[in-house]
Amino acid sequence: MLSDRELRRRERVLKSMIQIYCRAHHGTHDMLCPSCERLHGYAEQRMASCSLLDDRFFCSSCDVHCYGPDERQQIGTIMRYSGRRMVLYHPLMAVSHLAGRLRQHNRS
Repeated sequence: MLSDRELRRRERVLKSMIQIYCRAHHGTHDMLCPSCERLHGYAEQRMASCSLLDDRFFCSSCDVHCYGPDERQQIGTIMRYSGRRMVLYHPLMAVSHLAGRLRQHNRS
């Protein structure tokens, strides 16, 4: 089972990526715009209720997509945009996140 610490870490990565996107596209600084805040809440709810989170490091590698089509498209856009920029804003978090992806890839 996924530890609370690991779940909180994944939630921090998610929020950081949404913040990077929101800052660049919606002009926010310390807060998320209402649209991004709504998506963040939706994504955290999905993450908290996911029974497959122990086996999958990323939702994109999962066969079961629990996001609605619109939310899935939005989060994909955010991840593509923010993923490359994480190194600039949160370098340690980015390296840790990449290491998790490599670990998952090596398991499969």
